[in-house]
Amino acid sequence: MVHLQYMVQTPCVVNIITKKDFEGTEVSADLSSTDKGDGESGGFSILHGRELGKGNLVVGFQYSQRGEVIQSDRDFVPEGNSSFVPEGSLGGETPDGNGGFEDRDHGYDYTTSSYAQTPNELCSFFTRYNSEIATDTELSIDAMYTRRESDQQMAPQPANIDLDTNKLDEKYTDQFKDPDTGLVPEELNNRRRMVDAGPRIYGQETDTYRLSVALEGYLDNDDTWNMSASYGCNESKGVVENSIHAGNMEDSIYENQDDWFSGDAMDRDFLVSEGIIYTDNNEGGNEQFTLTAGYSGISENDIGYAFGIESRYDSGYYTLDEVTQAGESTAAQQDPTEGDYTVNSAYAEVSVPVTEQLAVEAATRYDRYSTFGGATTWKLGATYRFTEQFMIRSVAATGFRAPSVSELYAGNSGSYDYLADPWGNAQDAQILVNYTGDENLSPEESESFTFGAVWEITEGVSTTIDYWKFDITDAISRVDVQAKLNECANGDTAA
Repeated sequence: MVHLQYMVQTPCVVNIITKKDFEGTEVSADLSSTDKGDGESGGFSILHGRELGKGNLVVGFQYSQRGEVIQSDRDFVPEGNSSFVPEGSLGGETPDGNGGFEDRDHGYDYTTSSYAQTPNELCSFFTRYNSEIATDTELSIDAMYTRRESDQQMAPQPANIDLDTNKLDEKYTDQFKDPDTGLVPEELNNRRRMVDAGPRIYGQETDTYRLSVALEGYLDNDDTWNMSASYGCNESKGVVENSIHAGNMEDSIYENQDDWFSGDAMDRDFLVSEGIIYTDNNEGGNEQFTLTAGYSGISENDIGYAFGIESRYDSGYYTLDEVTQAGESTAAQQDPTEGDYTVNSAYAEVSVPVTEQLAVEAATRYDRYSTFGGATTWKLGATYRFTEQFMIRSVAATGFRAPSVSELYAGNSGSYDYLADPWGNAQDAQILVNYTGDENLSPEESESFTFGAVWEITEGVSTTIDYWKFDITDAISRVDVQAKLNECANGDTAA
C-alpha cells in the first residue's frame, strides 16, 4: 500500500520575465527556512537584456532548491497506524517469538520516514528576441529549457502476499484451522513492512523544452494580423529504489519459512541475493505542437471583430517498469499509457456598440477533434452603463471540455484509496481500486449564465454583485468508489 495522504509535492515555479524592450541586468536571490529549522530553500535568478540589431534580446537563468520536511516532524500530521508491521503477519496475526502467532496489537507509524515536503533542484534557461523586421511587421522568438531533479521518500514498501497454505509447513498453518471443520484455508494473507530494505526513494529527472515563433502585422486601417507556431514537450525518467518484487518474495518465503515467520529482521544482503529488492524504472512525457493565425480590427463605426484558425497536436505516454506491468511488484499493478489526438479550430467574435450606453458582444467557435468529431460553442453578452459609475452586465454561453490523453488512453492503474469498508473486513483504510481510461469518451458539455452589476463608489473603490449558473452534462470524472461500495453492500447488484 502507498501512503500518500500527507505527501505534498509543491509545483516548481519558473519565474520568466517576458519583457519586450528590456535593457540592463537584474539579479535576485532568496533564502528561507521553516520555523522548525528544516525545509531550507533558496535560489537566484539573472536577467539580462540588450538591443541587438533592430531588435531586443533578453536572456535569463534561474536556479532554485528546496529542502525536505518529514511528516512526523509536524504536529498536524497524525501518527500512522498501518497493519503492515516490520516483523510481518500471517492471517492477520504476528509472530509470538516461539514459532507461533498471536493477535496483532500494534501498527506501524509510516510518518517517521515519509516526506511532507519533497526536495528538488530546478535550473531554467529562457531567451526572447523580438524585432521589427518591417515597418508594419514584428517578429518574436521565445525559447525555454528547464531541468528539474526531485526526490521523494516514503515509508518502506508494504508487501501484501496471499500464500498457498499447501506450500507452508503444518506448524505454521495448524493454528489457522477452522474449529468446526478442522480445515486450513487455501490461502493465508502475509503482510510485512519491508523496513529491512529501507525506505522507498523516488527520483525524477524532467526536461522541459518550449520554442515559439510569431509574426504580428499592422495594416493601414489599424487592423492587425498574427501567425504563430509553438512546440513544447517534456520528458521524464523516474526510479523507485528499494522496491519489492512480490513474486521473488513469495518464492523466498516458501523456501525460508523459519526466517520469514520468526519475527526477526531480515538481512538486506539476503533480500538482494534473493532478487526481492530491485529498482523500479519508469519514463514518460508529452508534447504539443500548435499553429495559429488570426485577424482583428475595429470598423469606422466602432464595431470590433476578430477571427482566426488553430491546429493543435497533443500526445502523451507513460511507460512503467516491466515488473509493475506484470503485477509482480508489491505496488499496485499498472499498464502503460500512450495516445495522441489532433484538433482543428476556427473562431469569430464581434463587439457592437448599439448605443452609447449599450454594447453587445457575440462569439462562436468550432473545434473538430480526431477522437470524437466536431463541436460548436457560442457566447452572447451585453453591457449597459447607466452612468459613469454604475453598469450591469450579462453573458450566456455554451462550452465543452474534451477528454485528455490520460482520460482516453490510460491503461489500468491500481491505486490504494482511503475508503471505509462497509463490510468491516479491511485491515487498513486503504483499499485497492483500479482506474482506467476510455477511448470512447465524449466531451463534457456546459451551459452557463451570469448576471451582475458594478458600482464605482469613488475613485479607486468599486463593488460588484454577481449571479452565475453552470450546468455541466456528461461530466468526465472518476467513479465515486465509496458510493459504489456502499451501494454494493446494500444489495445493489449492478454496483
